[in-house]
Amino acid sequence: MRKMFSHSLMKKFLSFSIGNWVSLLIALISTPIITRIISPEDFGVFSLFTIILNLLLMISMLGTDQSYGRFYYEVDKGLRKNLLFYCLRISFFMLIAIALIILIFREYAVFFLFDSNDFNLIILLLIGLVMSIFNRFSLLVVRMEQRGGLYSVLQVTTKLLDFGILLLIYYSYFNIKEYYIPIISMIVTCLAVSLIAIILTKENWKLSKGDPGNKKTYNYRQLISYGFPLAITMIMTWVFQYTDRFFIKALGDYRELGLYAAAFKLVAILTIIQISFTTFWVPLSNQKYQENNQDRQFFSRMFSLVSFAMTAIGFILIFSKDLLKIMFGEQYMEAVYIFPMLVLVPVMYTISEISVVGINFNKKPKYHILISVLVCLVSIIGNLGLVPYLGAKGAAISTGVSYVFFLILRTNFGVKNFSFNINYKKLYFEIFSLTFFALISTLTKTNPIQIGIGIFLLMVIFFINYKNLKK
Repeated sequence: MRKMFSHSLMKKFLSFSIGNWVSLLIALISTPIITRIISPEDFGVFSLFTIILNLLLMISMLGTDQSYGRFYYEVDKGLRKNLLFYCLRISFFMLIAIALIILIFREYAVFFLFDSNDFNLIILLLIGLVMSIFNRFSLLVVRMEQRGGLYSVLQVTTKLLDFGILLLIYYSYFNIKEYYIPIISMIVTCLAVSLIAIILTKENWKLSKGDPGNKKTYNYRQLISYGFPLAITMIMTWVFQYTDRFFIKALGDYRELGLYAAAFKLVAILTIIQISFTTFWVPLSNQKYQENNQDRQFFSRMFSLVSFAMTAIGFILIFSKDLLKIMFGEQYMEAVYIFPMLVLVPVMYTISEISVVGINFNKKPKYHILISVLVCLVSIIGNLGLVPYLGAKGAAISTGVSYVFFLILRTNFGVKNFSFNINYKKLYFEIFSLTFFALISTLTKTNPIQIGIGIFLLMVIFFINYKNLKK
């Protein structure tokens, strides 16, 4: 029985993740091309554009995407389409308010956000925001229906379209600023993929006639009450995730910001795993909790397996850092020596996605806010202390350490709300070993002693997980 369940679980995970792995393959082909046609300075502008877009998206949605996921399995199947439109109305009401404020103060906005007088960036930002809302909900519908195959196809389509449109614009006769190219490509891709997803899940986008009723199940107030604290949490998380970029921009320039953004592309393998796992884990964990909230062994096994797997892959990726130089052109070469500490970001986040479920199950978003505030403070202090001396490397170190605290806090507060067995000694050895190896790999060039330390730590981690691996 356990073997059948494990097989089913792995099959479902692979259905969601296969698209991301194909996307990674596309990225391995496209990244060397993109970094040779887009300069670090223009890539820095594009990076800042996407960061601001993500913030405005979180403000616009007010956490309604989280509310949709949380209430999806609690409402009758026939009411789910109404739940979707309730969430969309809230998001677009906020979008209109944001757009009016930005347009009224457009001259100040473009200078404050981009340190520029290019008003077209504001127009593109608002268009991108509309497309992003539709994209978020259209893909969320696919996720909640647990249609892993379709979700994977849409992920691959996104990568192929984005790269294809970018090349088309670059080699066309349009005389536009270089940083417009990835921005326009991203927006057009977002629109196209959203339309495809909506067409293929069209039954979810047909609003039922009359009032949906069942107000006891959900209404605007309930959706906002659940989603708003999570939105605040996500905004605070955004602050600690992107504080490093703003410190780099304030103390450096767009070139160094572009290098730092490029370094994150080197963490693509782990980021793909993080996105794939989160995509499959959120609906699965909620479903398991609804079916049997006393099954704690399931969560314990998943935590042990994922913590080992992510740590081991983190080590392997850092070992491979010198091989990754071939992905970038000469002007991006410095990015290779920034990325080891950034490996901690997807590792810590993915592991914490299992232990944090207790906060979500018990609807205690106040813990999310507390965690975000504490980690944000760690990030700000770290960046203030390290960026002036180490530049982008200092920002990477601060970010990596912040995510270690993120995992520790999420795990402790999560287990407090939904208790299941965790071997803390093993967990802390894994994460602190990876952190130490990432730190020495950031501060020193590759040498035999560094490699020897990494191999020794990885062998110990395999040894302490041997029994679990046999199971």
